[in-house]
Amino acid sequence: MRITCHIIPKAKSNKITRINEFTYRITTTAPAEDNKANIAIEKMLAQHLGVKTSDIFLMKGHTIRKKVYDVLLQGTI
Repeated sequence: MRITCHIIPKAKSNKITRINEFTYRITTTAPAEDNKANIAIEKMLAQHLGVKTSDIFLMKGHTIRKKVYDVLLQGTI
């Protein structure tokens, strides 16, 4: 499954809001430096989607707020 996320780093709280089936808005308290926000977002997405963090892959947007993730769900190849 491929999802698009709009990220807001250094927010007051951690929150995932679903915009539509494949689009999310994510706020994180982690700063956008030294890859801290990306790591925090992957952990949040894994918990929200019920998968392991190793099943989430950042495909686009390593240094910008709009990110595209590939998520391996159980039973998919």
